[in-house]
Amino acid sequence: MKLALGDIHKHDFSFSQTDVIAFAQLTGDDNPLHLDADYAAQTPFKRPIIHGALSSSIFTKVLGTEFPGYGSVYLKQTTEFIRPMYVDTALTKTNTLLRFRAISLTKLPKRKPLQA
Repeated sequence: MKLALGDIHKHDFSFSQTDVIAFAQLTGDDNPLHLDADYAAQTPFKRPIIHGALSSSIFTKVLGTEFPGYGSVYLKQTTEFIRPMYVDTALTKTNTLLRFRAISLTKLPKRKPLQA
């Protein structure tokens, strides 16, 4: 993919409750704010929110598969959680290319399907 400063890429996504549960199981973060609707209803959020780290994981998907794409590596991420994200909510991630460093590692192998 040919890149130019100012390029913009948008990615639509959402996370299901199944995604949130799987993330909690993988990380051990079983905070009831993410998993217990009765508990979350008593908080300022009023319903369960998605783990912040789960929401940040969308960077990996986008940068490694779409923009700039397969084989790319990103070296830094700074995250600020401005507002909560909720399950089954349509969201759009917008990336704007502000700077980049092109390096050549080796020829990439053909992309293989993910396997468990």
